Amino acid sequence: MAISVHHSFTARLSRRTTKAHNSYENRPKPHKKAHTPHMLTIFGFIAVTIMMLSYTLESRSKWYVLIFAAASAATALYSALAGVYPITVVEAIWALIALRRFTTRHSAEQLKLSQ
Repeated sequence: MAISVHHSFTARLSRRTTKAHNSYENRPKPHKKAHTPHMLTIFGFIAVTIMMLSYTLESRSKWYVLIFAAASAATALYSALAGVYPITVVEAIWALIALRRFTTRHSAEQLKLSQ
């Protein structure tokens, strides 16, 4: 009698592990995707690119200074969303400095035109 109880227990255990093993093997395999950058990364890339280009072109027009200020603010937003708070502070300060430079330059140009 002891042999048949042991045999039925091992048979049930064997069926359970076989079912679990088969269900694991038969599960759908995840599809491998190509690595695509997140929208936040794309936003940061665009903001920094515009910031660099407008900084390079600042001597041509006061409007590039304003674009630089806006791009610095966008970079500050990007770094805040990414959780890099020291860069957020630095970029926000750059945005304020650039905005101040724009208003100073705009006022000087307006003063020149009125004379």
